[in-house]
Amino acid sequence: MSKRQLTKIERYHISYLLEENLEQKEIAEIVGFDASTISRELSRNRYENGYDPDIAQDYTAARKSFSRKGRKIGEEEGAYIEEKLKLKFTPEQIRKLLKIELGVEVSTQTIYNYIHRQTKEGNDLAQYLLRKKTSKRRKNKKAIERKAGDNRVSIDKRPEEINKRQRFGDLEIDTIVSKDSKGGALIICDRASRFTWGALIPNHKPSTINQALFDLLEPIKDKIHSITSDNGFEFRDWEGISEKLKCEYYFCHPYSSWERGTIENTNGIVRRDFPKGTNFSLVDEKEFKFRIDLMNIRPRKCIGFKTPDEVFFNRESFWEMKKRLHW
Repeated sequence: MSKRQLTKIERYHISYLLEENLEQKEIAEIVGFDASTISRELSRNRYENGYDPDIAQDYTAARKSFSRKGRKIGEEEGAYIEEKLKLKFTPEQIRKLLKIELGVEVSTQTIYNYIHRQTKEGNDLAQYLLRKKTSKRRKNKKAIERKAGDNRVSIDKRPEEINKRQRFGDLEIDTIVSKDSKGGALIICDRASRFTWGALIPNHKPSTINQALFDLLEPIKDKIHSITSDNGFEFRDWEGISEKLKCEYYFCHPYSSWERGTIENTNGIVRRDFPKGTNFSLVDEKEFKFRIDLMNIRPRKCIGFKTPDEVFFNRESFWEMKKRLHW
Protein backbone atom coordinates (compact mmCIF):
# COMPACT_ATOMS: atom_id res chain seq x y z
CA MET A 1 0.00 0.00 0.00
CA SER A 2 1.09 3.59 -0.63
CA LYS A 3 2.60 5.69 2.19
CA ARG A 4 1.82 9.04 0.57
CA GLN A 5 -0.70 11.48 2.01
CA LEU A 6 -4.33 11.55 0.99
CA THR A 7 -5.26 14.04 -1.72
CA LYS A 8 -8.51 15.98 -1.91
CA ILE A 9 -9.91 13.77 -4.68
CA GLU A 10 -9.13 10.68 -2.60
CA ARG A 11 -11.01 12.23 0.30
CA TYR A 12 -14.01 12.63 -2.04
CA HIS A 13 -13.65 8.95 -2.92
CA ILE A 14 -13.62 8.01 0.78
CA SER A 15 -16.71 10.15 1.38
CA TYR A 16 -18.56 8.40 -1.44
CA LEU A 17 -17.59 4.93 -0.19
CA LEU A 18 -18.74 5.83 3.32
CA GLU A 19 -22.13 6.74 1.87
CA GLU A 20 -22.20 3.23 0.39
CA ASN A 21 -21.71 1.84 3.95
CA LEU A 22 -18.41 0.11 3.17
CA GLU A 23 -16.10 -0.97 5.99
CA GLN A 24 -12.83 0.87 6.55
CA LYS A 25 -10.83 -2.15 5.37
CA GLU A 26 -12.79 -2.26 2.11
CA ILE A 27 -12.37 1.49 1.62
CA ALA A 28 -8.61 1.19 2.17
CA GLU A 29 -8.33 -1.55 -0.44
CA ILE A 30 -10.33 0.42 -3.04
CA VAL A 31 -8.58 3.75 -2.48
CA GLY A 32 -5.12 2.14 -2.22
CA PHE A 33 -4.06 2.99 1.34
CA ASP A 34 -3.37 1.08 4.54
CA ALA A 35 -6.43 0.54 6.71
CA SER A 36 -4.61 2.46 9.45
CA THR A 37 -4.44 5.52 7.17
CA ILE A 38 -8.20 5.45 6.60
CA SER A 39 -8.84 4.90 10.30
CA ARG A 40 -6.58 7.84 11.22
CA GLU A 41 -8.21 10.06 8.60
CA LEU A 42 -11.71 9.38 9.95
CA SER A 43 -10.72 9.73 13.60
CA ARG A 44 -9.08 13.10 12.94
CA ASN A 45 -11.54 14.60 10.49
CA ARG A 46 -14.94 13.02 11.06
CA TYR A 47 -17.68 15.18 12.57
CA GLU A 48 -21.09 14.66 14.11
CA ASN A 49 -22.62 15.35 10.70
CA GLY A 50 -20.40 12.75 9.05
CA TYR A 51 -17.23 12.99 6.98
CA ASP A 52 -16.80 16.05 4.77
CA PRO A 53 -13.84 15.91 2.34
CA ASP A 54 -13.51 19.70 2.09
CA ILE A 55 -13.40 20.26 5.84
CA ALA A 56 -11.00 17.31 6.17
CA GLN A 57 -8.70 18.92 3.61
CA ASP A 58 -8.82 22.32 5.35
CA TYR A 59 -8.06 20.87 8.76
CA THR A 60 -5.19 18.79 7.44
CA ALA A 61 -3.64 21.90 5.92
CA ALA A 62 -4.19 23.80 9.16
CA ARG A 63 -2.46 21.11 11.22
CA LYS A 64 0.61 21.35 8.98
CA SER A 65 1.03 24.99 9.96
CA PHE A 66 0.46 24.31 13.67
CA SER A 67 4.15 24.66 14.53
CA ARG A 68 4.19 28.27 13.34
CA LYS A 69 3.44 30.75 16.07
CA GLY A 70 0.23 32.55 15.26
CA ARG A 71 -0.39 36.28 15.67
CA LYS A 72 -2.82 37.23 18.39
CA ILE A 73 -6.27 38.16 17.11
CA GLY A 74 -7.33 41.61 18.28
CA GLU A 75 -10.84 43.00 18.73
CA GLU A 76 -11.04 44.49 15.23
CA GLU A 77 -9.75 41.31 13.57
CA GLY A 78 -12.09 39.20 15.71
CA ALA A 79 -15.13 41.21 14.63
CA TYR A 80 -14.02 40.92 11.00
CA ILE A 81 -13.60 37.16 11.29
CA GLU A 82 -17.04 36.75 12.84
CA GLU A 83 -18.66 38.90 10.14
CA LYS A 84 -17.13 36.85 7.32
CA LEU A 85 -17.86 33.50 8.98
CA LYS A 86 -21.54 34.41 9.12
CA LEU A 87 -21.36 35.02 5.35
CA LYS A 88 -19.99 31.46 4.96
CA PHE A 89 -16.39 32.50 4.21
CA THR A 90 -13.80 29.85 5.08
CA PRO A 91 -10.85 30.57 7.43
CA GLU A 92 -8.47 30.48 4.46
CA GLN A 93 -10.56 33.03 2.57
CA ILE A 94 -10.72 35.22 5.69
CA ARG A 95 -6.94 35.02 6.10
CA LYS A 96 -6.48 36.38 2.59
CA LEU A 97 -9.01 39.18 3.04
CA LEU A 98 -7.55 40.20 6.40
CA LYS A 99 -4.34 40.99 4.55
CA ILE A 100 -6.11 42.84 1.71
CA GLU A 101 -8.57 44.88 3.77
CA LEU A 102 -6.91 45.31 7.17
CA GLY A 103 -3.25 44.75 6.31
CA VAL A 104 -3.08 42.00 8.94
CA GLU A 105 -1.20 38.76 8.27
CA VAL A 106 -2.20 35.70 10.29
CA SER A 107 -2.07 31.98 9.60
CA THR A 108 -5.15 29.90 8.91
CA GLN A 109 -4.38 27.93 12.07
CA THR A 110 -4.49 31.15 14.12
CA ILE A 111 -8.00 31.82 12.82
CA TYR A 112 -9.08 28.26 13.64
CA ASN A 113 -7.62 28.63 17.13
CA TYR A 114 -9.55 31.87 17.59
CA ILE A 115 -12.78 30.25 16.44
CA HIS A 116 -12.40 27.34 18.83
CA ARG A 117 -11.40 29.62 21.72
CA GLN A 118 -14.44 31.84 21.14
CA THR A 119 -16.68 28.79 20.98
CA LYS A 120 -15.39 27.51 24.32
CA GLU A 121 -16.11 30.93 25.80
CA GLY A 122 -19.73 30.82 24.66
CA ASN A 123 -19.55 32.60 21.29
CA ASP A 124 -20.24 29.62 19.04
CA LEU A 125 -18.33 30.57 15.90
CA ALA A 126 -17.58 26.91 15.15
CA GLN A 127 -21.16 26.44 13.97
CA TYR A 128 -20.31 28.43 10.84
CA LEU A 129 -17.55 25.96 9.93
CA LEU A 130 -19.86 22.98 9.81
CA ARG A 131 -21.33 21.96 6.51
CA LYS A 132 -24.27 19.64 6.25
CA LYS A 133 -23.18 16.45 4.57
CA THR A 134 -24.52 16.10 1.04
CA SER A 135 -25.82 12.60 0.58
CA LYS A 136 -27.44 11.07 -2.44
CA ARG A 137 -29.53 7.95 -2.26
CA ARG A 138 -28.02 4.98 -4.01
CA LYS A 139 -29.89 4.37 -7.21
CA ASN A 140 -30.87 0.81 -7.99
CA LYS A 141 -29.85 -0.89 -11.23
CA LYS A 142 -33.23 -0.29 -12.83
CA ALA A 143 -32.93 3.43 -12.16
CA ILE A 144 -29.55 3.50 -13.85
CA GLU A 145 -31.03 1.88 -16.92
CA ARG A 146 -33.25 4.97 -17.25
CA LYS A 147 -30.18 7.06 -18.00
CA ALA A 148 -29.92 9.29 -21.02
CA GLY A 149 -29.68 6.81 -23.88
CA ASP A 150 -26.95 4.65 -25.34
CA ASN A 151 -25.46 7.38 -27.54
CA ARG A 152 -24.09 9.25 -24.50
CA VAL A 153 -20.37 10.05 -24.54
CA SER A 154 -18.31 8.81 -21.61
CA ILE A 155 -16.05 11.08 -19.59
CA ASP A 156 -13.24 8.77 -20.69
CA LYS A 157 -13.38 10.53 -24.07
CA ARG A 158 -13.22 14.01 -22.62
CA PRO A 159 -10.21 15.96 -24.04
CA GLU A 160 -7.23 16.55 -21.80
CA GLU A 161 -7.61 20.34 -22.04
CA ILE A 162 -10.93 19.96 -20.18
CA ASN A 163 -9.43 17.68 -17.55
CA LYS A 164 -6.61 20.17 -16.99
CA ARG A 165 -8.98 23.17 -16.72
CA GLN A 166 -7.13 25.01 -19.48
CA ARG A 167 -10.04 27.14 -20.70
CA PHE A 168 -13.29 28.73 -19.59
CA GLY A 169 -16.61 27.30 -20.72
CA ASP A 170 -16.17 23.67 -19.66
CA LEU A 171 -19.07 23.24 -17.25
CA GLU A 172 -20.30 20.65 -14.75
CA ILE A 173 -24.01 20.51 -13.86
CA ASP A 174 -26.11 18.80 -11.22
CA THR A 175 -29.40 19.14 -9.38
CA ILE A 176 -30.14 19.37 -5.67
CA VAL A 177 -33.33 17.67 -4.55
CA SER A 178 -35.89 19.48 -2.38
CA LYS A 179 -37.36 18.02 0.79
CA ASP A 180 -40.53 17.13 -1.11
CA SER A 181 -38.44 15.29 -3.76
CA LYS A 182 -40.25 17.25 -6.46
CA GLY A 183 -38.46 20.55 -6.90
CA GLY A 184 -35.02 21.70 -5.98
CA ALA A 185 -32.19 23.62 -7.63
CA LEU A 186 -30.11 23.38 -10.78
CA ILE A 187 -26.43 24.16 -10.18
CA ILE A 188 -23.84 24.87 -12.89
CA CYS A 189 -20.12 25.45 -12.31
CA ASP A 190 -17.27 26.41 -14.65
CA ARG A 191 -14.35 24.03 -14.12
CA ALA A 192 -11.60 26.62 -14.69
CA SER A 193 -12.91 29.66 -12.77
CA ARG A 194 -15.40 27.94 -10.40
CA PHE A 195 -17.96 30.57 -11.42
CA THR A 196 -21.39 29.27 -10.44
CA TRP A 197 -24.92 29.68 -11.78
CA GLY A 198 -28.04 28.45 -10.01
CA ALA A 199 -31.80 28.39 -10.44
CA LEU A 200 -34.72 27.08 -8.42
CA ILE A 201 -36.70 24.42 -10.28
CA PRO A 202 -40.28 23.17 -9.61
CA ASN A 203 -39.48 19.61 -10.73
CA HIS A 204 -36.76 17.46 -12.29
CA LYS A 205 -38.32 16.85 -15.68
CA PRO A 206 -35.80 17.02 -18.55
CA SER A 207 -37.79 19.84 -20.18
CA THR A 208 -37.68 21.87 -16.95
CA ILE A 209 -33.95 21.30 -16.54
CA ASN A 210 -33.23 22.26 -20.14
CA GLN A 211 -35.24 25.47 -19.96
CA ALA A 212 -33.54 26.54 -16.71
CA LEU A 213 -30.17 25.69 -18.22
CA PHE A 214 -30.84 27.73 -21.35
CA ASP A 215 -32.12 30.69 -19.34
CA LEU A 216 -28.96 30.76 -17.21
CA LEU A 217 -26.45 30.20 -20.00
CA GLU A 218 -28.00 32.21 -22.84
CA PRO A 219 -25.85 35.32 -22.08
CA ILE A 220 -22.61 33.30 -22.42
CA LYS A 221 -23.59 30.57 -24.87
CA ASP A 222 -20.76 31.54 -27.23
CA LYS A 223 -18.24 30.76 -24.46
CA ILE A 224 -19.50 27.24 -23.70
CA HIS A 225 -17.38 24.33 -24.92
CA SER A 226 -18.62 21.34 -22.93
CA ILE A 227 -20.94 20.11 -20.19
CA THR A 228 -20.37 17.13 -17.88
CA SER A 229 -23.06 15.54 -15.70
CA ASP A 230 -24.02 12.32 -13.96
CA ASN A 231 -26.43 9.79 -15.46
CA GLY A 232 -29.53 11.23 -13.84
CA PHE A 233 -32.86 10.89 -15.63
CA GLU A 234 -33.25 14.67 -15.58
CA PHE A 235 -30.43 14.90 -18.16
CA ARG A 236 -32.12 12.49 -20.56
CA ASP A 237 -32.44 15.20 -23.24
CA TRP A 238 -28.70 15.88 -23.26
CA GLU A 239 -28.66 15.89 -27.06
CA GLY A 240 -31.10 18.82 -27.05
CA ILE A 241 -28.79 20.69 -24.67
CA SER A 242 -25.74 19.92 -26.81
CA GLU A 243 -27.47 21.03 -30.00
CA LYS A 244 -28.92 24.28 -28.65
CA LEU A 245 -25.74 25.38 -26.85
CA LYS A 246 -23.48 23.96 -29.59
CA CYS A 247 -21.25 22.20 -27.08
CA GLU A 248 -19.96 18.71 -26.31
CA TYR A 249 -21.68 16.67 -23.58
CA TYR A 250 -20.01 14.02 -21.38
CA PHE A 251 -21.30 11.59 -18.74
CA CYS A 252 -19.49 10.32 -15.67
CA HIS A 253 -19.51 6.64 -14.75
CA PRO A 254 -22.36 5.55 -12.44
CA TYR A 255 -21.55 5.93 -8.71
CA SER A 256 -18.43 7.96 -9.50
CA SER A 257 -19.07 11.34 -7.89
CA TRP A 258 -15.33 12.01 -7.60
CA GLU A 259 -15.17 12.29 -11.40
CA ARG A 260 -17.06 15.57 -11.13
CA GLY A 261 -15.48 16.93 -7.98
CA THR A 262 -16.02 20.55 -9.06
CA ILE A 263 -19.81 20.35 -8.96
CA GLU A 264 -19.80 18.10 -5.87
CA ASN A 265 -17.76 20.68 -4.00
CA THR A 266 -20.00 23.47 -5.30
CA ASN A 267 -23.10 21.61 -4.13
CA GLY A 268 -21.50 21.30 -0.72
CA ILE A 269 -21.07 25.07 -0.57
CA VAL A 270 -24.70 25.60 -1.62
CA ARG A 271 -25.77 23.14 1.08
CA ARG A 272 -24.17 25.35 3.72
CA ASP A 273 -26.96 27.85 3.07
CA PHE A 274 -29.64 25.33 2.13
CA PRO A 275 -28.95 22.12 4.10
CA LYS A 276 -30.39 18.70 3.40
CA GLY A 277 -34.10 18.76 4.21
CA THR A 278 -34.62 22.25 2.76
CA ASN A 279 -37.94 22.69 1.00
CA PHE A 280 -36.83 24.71 -2.03
CA SER A 281 -40.42 25.57 -2.94
CA LEU A 282 -40.38 27.83 0.15
CA VAL A 283 -37.03 29.46 -0.65
CA ASP A 284 -37.21 33.08 -1.81
CA GLU A 285 -35.81 33.37 -5.34
CA LYS A 286 -33.98 36.64 -4.59
CA GLU A 287 -32.39 35.11 -1.50
CA PHE A 288 -31.26 32.09 -3.50
CA LYS A 289 -29.73 34.30 -6.20
CA PHE A 290 -27.99 36.41 -3.54
CA ARG A 291 -26.38 33.29 -2.05
CA ILE A 292 -25.14 32.18 -5.47
CA ASP A 293 -23.77 35.67 -6.16
CA LEU A 294 -22.01 35.61 -2.80
CA MET A 295 -20.26 32.37 -3.77
CA ASN A 296 -18.86 34.12 -6.84
CA ILE A 297 -17.25 36.99 -4.93
CA ARG A 298 -15.57 34.87 -2.27
CA PRO A 299 -11.84 34.35 -2.94
CA ARG A 300 -10.96 30.70 -3.64
CA LYS A 301 -7.66 29.05 -2.81
CA CYS A 302 -7.86 26.76 -5.86
CA ILE A 303 -7.68 29.81 -8.19
CA GLY A 304 -4.96 31.69 -6.31
CA PHE A 305 -7.33 33.41 -3.87
CA LYS A 306 -9.00 35.27 -6.68
CA THR A 307 -12.78 35.26 -6.92
CA PRO A 308 -14.67 33.21 -9.53
CA ASP A 309 -16.26 36.45 -10.73
CA GLU A 310 -12.98 38.21 -11.50
CA VAL A 311 -11.42 35.11 -13.06
CA PHE A 312 -14.34 34.25 -15.34
CA PHE A 313 -15.02 37.81 -16.46
CA ASN A 314 -11.35 38.88 -16.30
CA ARG A 315 -11.98 41.97 -14.20
CA GLU A 316 -10.64 43.53 -11.02
CA SER A 317 -11.29 41.81 -7.73
CA PHE A 318 -14.17 43.28 -5.73
CA TRP A 319 -11.95 43.27 -2.63
CA GLU A 320 -9.02 44.98 -4.38
CA MET A 321 -11.41 47.57 -5.85
CA LYS A 322 -12.96 48.14 -2.43
CA LYS A 323 -9.52 48.75 -0.96
CA ARG A 324 -8.48 51.06 -3.82
CA LEU A 325 -11.64 53.14 -3.59
CA HIS A 326 -11.52 53.22 0.23
CA TRP A 327 -15.08 51.90 0.63
